[in-house]
Amino acid sequence: MSDDSRNNRMSCTVNLLNFYKDINREGMYIRYLYKLRDLHLDVENYTEAAYTLLLHSRLLKWSDDQCSPQFEVRSCQTQRQLKETLYDKIIGHFDKGKMWEEAITLCKELADQYEMEVFDYDLLSQSLKQQAKFYENIMKILRPKPDYFAVGYYGQGYPPFLRVGQPSQCLSLAHIFT
Repeated sequence: MSDDSRNNRMSCTVNLLNFYKDINREGMYIRYLYKLRDLHLDVENYTEAAYTLLLHSRLLKWSDDQCSPQFEVRSCQTQRQLKETLYDKIIGHFDKGKMWEEAITLCKELADQYEMEVFDYDLLSQSLKQQAKFYENIMKILRPKPDYFAVGYYGQGYPPFLRVGQPSQCLSLAHIFT
């Protein structure tokens, strides 16, 4: 599949996601979250796959309420189990994408759950060890300096789902922090 075709599929999938979210069709929204995650994993966009799964995890609570039938993880009975399973996958994707700062944030949330809510000190220990490994990676492993830009498509030559209504400023990450 060509890059243009893949990017077009991702764009269309995001539009479907937004549509299903707007009309409160949670099941369809979740289904297309996983389709978008798969598209990202196919091209090894691990960070984007993690953020996609994070959207699903935000729909869940740290509670023992029953899960509605899910498309991906059928072994989980409660929202807590599903959210924990999703966090483990998300942390793994952030690790592969070398976004350890984001993984640490989720590890801290899991550690709070293990320490204050479920009192599972074995899992707390594992989570803290994983968190320590991420801190070590941040200090020892060199990563390329990321540059981010906002891109806007203007004019009738672009499909409506790409067009931007208002101009936005393009900034590098370094410029944003100064």
